[in-house]
Amino acid sequence: MDIGFFATCRNTSVDLVMPSNCSAIEAATRIHFAITILTSESVDLVIGSNLDQVYPTRSYEINQQISYEVVLLLRHRTAQGTISPLLLVFSSEMTNVECSCKVANKSHLPRIFGTVLAVLFIGFVAWGYQAIQPPASKICGSPNGSTITAPRIKLRDGRNLAYKEHGVPKDVAKHKIIFVHGFDACRHDAYVSKTLSPDVAEKLGVYIVSFDRPGYGESDPDPIQTLKSLALDIEELADKLGLGPNSTLASAVLIAPVLNYWWAGLPANLTTEVFYQQKLQDQWTVCVAHYIPWLTYCWNTQRWFPASSLIADSIDLLSLQDKELLPKRSDRKNHVAQVRQQGEHETVHRD
Repeated sequence: MDIGFFATCRNTSVDLVMPSNCSAIEAATRIHFAITILTSESVDLVIGSNLDQVYPTRSYEINQQISYEVVLLLRHRTAQGTISPLLLVFSSEMTNVECSCKVANKSHLPRIFGTVLAVLFIGFVAWGYQAIQPPASKICGSPNGSTITAPRIKLRDGRNLAYKEHGVPKDVAKHKIIFVHGFDACRHDAYVSKTLSPDVAEKLGVYIVSFDRPGYGESDPDPIQTLKSLALDIEELADKLGLGPNSTLASAVLIAPVLNYWWAGLPANLTTEVFYQQKLQDQWTVCVAHYIPWLTYCWNTQRWFPASSLIADSIDLLSLQDKELLPKRSDRKNHVAQVRQQGEHETVHRD
């Protein structure tokens, strides 16, 4: 916009009359004598005193000849934005000088560009945070969960544990076994009961109870699941079913498809050897789960790099002998859908 004003320069003062249509004006002075500003009430004029330290005000008597130049810095601020500064130079010889100045709007591109970058950065962070968050579990019996079909016991913390009984009734059993299923399995995968004929089980008096580990099948998830909490679940299951005191604990570790290679109780040289026998993608997967567990869901669902071949049910992991046994597991198709029915993250990822 064009700003017109009338300036009169005398020996001891500069009279500056600003138009009344300017809503907000700042006048910062860099002068060597006093200034008198005449203005209407509708104009807001401020003399900038911050420049006085660099250009201190000097006083002159009225009749003293002034030969210095007067430098007046104006900044015009309106609703349209901040205007580029104007340098108006007056000398003491000038009188009744009418000036008209072209005022150019200051470019807002740097500020807009910075704002856009900030918005994009915040959006990227929000997207990244959302991407690594696993979906909510579909707890059995809840509105978005599956129907409960198995008998369950209520544990000390309110969770429910689903189980399945095999063999002879526990009241007449001579041997009672609690079977703990492995990775990506459920209570139906009690291979001890499957390989033991009913006649042998009855003759020996064998009772077997299998259960869904937390998050699998129809057992409620455990938000703070550990090996200790699992052991306490097993103990409580035995107490609730009245199985009597425990006598023997047996397990197999290094034959499992996935294990904790950082367990202190395992020989370091053996775990190192077994670790590097895995596929590279499986090495990456267990490292992510161990070092940055909060990224486990994102890693196993992204498509840029191959994730766990075990979760993908790749038969390349199996030996020739194992592949020959696959047809004998055909009955698993009847219940395989129950294994991950509460969500992949709640079952195989957390496991």
